[in-house]
Amino acid sequence: MLKITVINIKSPQDSYETELKVNNNQSQEFWIGRASDCTIQFNNLEVSRYHGKIIFDQGSYYFTDEKSTMGSWLNNKKVNVKQKYPLKTGDNLNIANCFMLAISDYDITTQPTRIDTRSRNLPDNSVDPYTPESNPIFNETLQRYFPNSIPMHAYIQITYDALEAYGFEHKNTMGMTTLCRDEITEPFLTEVIRRWGASFNCSSLAGFVMMGKTALAAATDHVPIVDGKRRFAFYAMPHIAISKDGEIGKVYRYGIKKVSHACGALEAIAKELLSGRLKLEMDMQDVEQTIVRQKILSHIYYGDKPDLIEMTKLAAQIIAKDTQNLLSAVDTSIFKYAVMTGIQIHGPMDTTWISPQEFYVVDRDIPENKKDLFVFEDKSTNV
Repeated sequence: MLKITVINIKSPQDSYETELKVNNNQSQEFWIGRASDCTIQFNNLEVSRYHGKIIFDQGSYYFTDEKSTMGSWLNNKKVNVKQKYPLKTGDNLNIANCFMLAISDYDITTQPTRIDTRSRNLPDNSVDPYTPESNPIFNETLQRYFPNSIPMHAYIQITYDALEAYGFEHKNTMGMTTLCRDEITEPFLTEVIRRWGASFNCSSLAGFVMMGKTALAAATDHVPIVDGKRRFAFYAMPHIAISKDGEIGKVYRYGIKKVSHACGALEAIAKELLSGRLKLEMDMQDVEQTIVRQKILSHIYYGDKPDLIEMTKLAAQIIAKDTQNLLSAVDTSIFKYAVMTGIQIHGPMDTTWISPQEFYVVDRDIPENKKDLFVFEDKSTNV
């Protein structure tokens, strides 16, 4: 069985879950497209009639693009037509840039399996990219700078499980995210939508909290009312990349031969500080970068020249504080919310890790209206 969350990219609230079940482990095909006989059918002209198919063969699932017009992407990399790509838990399949198929559970039996601590159920003979052995240099670098990091899917699963004890679940809670707009952060947003359902995207440059009272009012106005309460789960964090060779800030993107960077906005400020030439004026054609720069400069001493690692950790602290200040205006007689902050780390083989920071619930029925949750102390990349 393959459990899939189907996400309408332009209308996330229309997302739904479906299951692809096989009969007696026999080879089977599940078509994706506009045609009426497709297993996963879309009413969108951007999607081809027979866009692609998911194949079950010898205990494993695969995807092939069947010469679609608008194309398909697996984990942000465009796939070649008529080529079989193995699927695993946590994969994101983009159909014509209109729909995202999030692989949320992978099991060749007829019963669904619970996502494990690494949230990966892989076919036999596949390499688990989240094991230290798969990318030793990267893993050594990750442990050195972010020793408490865990795989993204495990992080969101852990936060979801912990919040169930406080009455949060996908049926009564809206997700909210403040991430960098960089496309490599999309798997995090996809996973939040898969776990929580409809989510409000508050993203901005470098993941800084740019939304003010008006945007917050719009976001909270969308939160459902269930049992007299409105609940939301708010994730806020910057991001950074580490290459397979342990290079800080470097990421290799599909279709681009030269090395790219993450986070480019923070790296630009680090370079300005290193050169001693800072752009202090408000640039109305680059407002968000101006705000990010001012926030960073207001938290360092004269002469400080933080590197990208230090800059990202500082950004995480600023974002956490700004999130707390922003949400302090929320009426807790009506709203109950959870906040998760940290750092999103992009690794090789399309892996995404989270270095957790704050995790707390705000509710007027809790003593002092706030409860810090400590669920990551024993979690690490070696779990």
